[in-house]
Amino acid sequence: MTDESHLPTQRTTAAYPGGTGLIAPPDPDPERSPHEERTTLLETEAPEPAVAVGPGSPPLLDDREKYLARVDHRATVGRMRRLVPAACVGWIAFFGLDALVALWVYPTNIVPFAVLRLAGLVVLVTAAVLLRRVQDPSPGLVLVLDVSMIVASSACLSLMSLYAGGVSSPYHALVVLVIVGRVAVIPHRWQDASWRLAIPALLDMLIVGVATLAVPAVRAQWLEPAARGSYVFHAALLIGSWFLVVLGSHQAWALRRQVFASRNLGRFKLRKRIGRGGMGEVWVARDEELRRDVALKVLRPTENDPEGVTRFEREIRATAALRHPNTVRIFNHGVSEDGLWYYAMELLDGESLQALVHRVGPLPPARATALIHQAARALSEAHEQGIVHRDIKPENLFVTTLAGEPDVTKVLDFGIARLVEDDSGLTSTGFVTGTPAYMAPEVAMGGSATPTSDVYGLGSALFFALTGRPPFEGPDAGSVMRQHVHAEAPRVGSRSPHRLPPALEEVVMRALEKDPAGRIQTASAFAEALRRSNDPAATPSLDTGSPPPPLG
Repeated sequence: MTDESHLPTQRTTAAYPGGTGLIAPPDPDPERSPHEERTTLLETEAPEPAVAVGPGSPPLLDDREKYLARVDHRATVGRMRRLVPAACVGWIAFFGLDALVALWVYPTNIVPFAVLRLAGLVVLVTAAVLLRRVQDPSPGLVLVLDVSMIVASSACLSLMSLYAGGVSSPYHALVVLVIVGRVAVIPHRWQDASWRLAIPALLDMLIVGVATLAVPAVRAQWLEPAARGSYVFHAALLIGSWFLVVLGSHQAWALRRQVFASRNLGRFKLRKRIGRGGMGEVWVARDEELRRDVALKVLRPTENDPEGVTRFEREIRATAALRHPNTVRIFNHGVSEDGLWYYAMELLDGESLQALVHRVGPLPPARATALIHQAARALSEAHEQGIVHRDIKPENLFVTTLAGEPDVTKVLDFGIARLVEDDSGLTSTGFVTGTPAYMAPEVAMGGSATPTSDVYGLGSALFFALTGRPPFEGPDAGSVMRQHVHAEAPRVGSRSPHRLPPALEEVVMRALEKDPAGRIQTASAFAEALRRSNDPAATPSLDTGSPPPPLG
């Protein structure tokens, strides 16, 4: 769906489609061609190119680190939501210790302690409320809340020390609890932990320094060896605690990263991510039982998409029901204890038909026909089982090498496939699901997709393979869809740099008929027509086949 003409000429590896909003990689080119975007009549969805890992994409390690940073952020938010309320309770409970100090250890007025406790509690409660009310707090907001809680709690404790012993107050040691408690909630790498955890110690020293200059009684304490030695001891305790806790924080952070990066889903060990999207990921994973690498598609359902699991399950059912060698194979599926849905499919080495054409240019008729013929045979099996793909396009036709055989086509991404026995209505009335550049007219007008709609997609993909361009182009998705409905498709021979057999050109044009009744009716009839169009010994035939049974 993105223009990949700028990509290097080296073949890409391990490419997989995102599938209806489930998986999509970083887009190397934000300037997208409008006619290649997924769209609906009422709403435009984010375009999702097939995942391509190679010289044309960002380095896997960098991309994976960004992903793990997002995972770490979500985990941090979850821990803060659970533990900040507990910190509020603990902060209030320590007022009992304040009362004991004010009554017995350093007899003084309890009111300043109560005021400082209340001030710190306001900050903690505000942070807890914001974490609960903001559904997806940004890293910036989390940072502000984190630093605010550190500053408020450590400053309040240091100010309490001025009312309970001054330089020799035990409250200087309590500041250590802020440092340790902070690490218990949010472990960070040392670069982040070092400055954040230094705040309590530096604030304590700053407050004592200002008090020394402004309060004569505190200044007089520095002349007492016992008081002076007590503060030096507490300062050393703060500095030593800071150093040790920074190291511990980094180790905890690194361990958490390592655990996720090497985690297992069922019998599959995650190795490296090759695609991402709003709902999930595609990873290269190791099947520990069969000792082979697979592509693992992972979904984490969210409250914003309650239909995500249903759609994901439907994709699994649609693909797993198919056995044709030109359909990507499903090996296993399941759900983890923490709610991750996943399925494993074969890991392919190659590139999409779109990437291939952008790399080498329009294909010779024989090669283009052979690739689309294989896809038609795979779709024929799907249609016989009552499954309509609904998004046939060059990106979902993957060209690979299997068992030494080059130019093997695999049909990918049954994420929006429709099953006869389970048309659960996930695509709302009035919405069009698919890709405008390859969308059948009846679908563009809001009608239901049928096997003949997939034939139209095959014809459009073949048109692209022969010419390097889709049948219709325009400044936006709406204009492209209107052309599918109203404009006659250009003759493929007029746009192809190769000389096409007349029979092949006729097959393409019959597949692109506006009226479904006048179109080649079935994928098997389309495959047979393609075979005959390039076989001089075969009798020319454009038998469109019997109309398929209605779906639902």
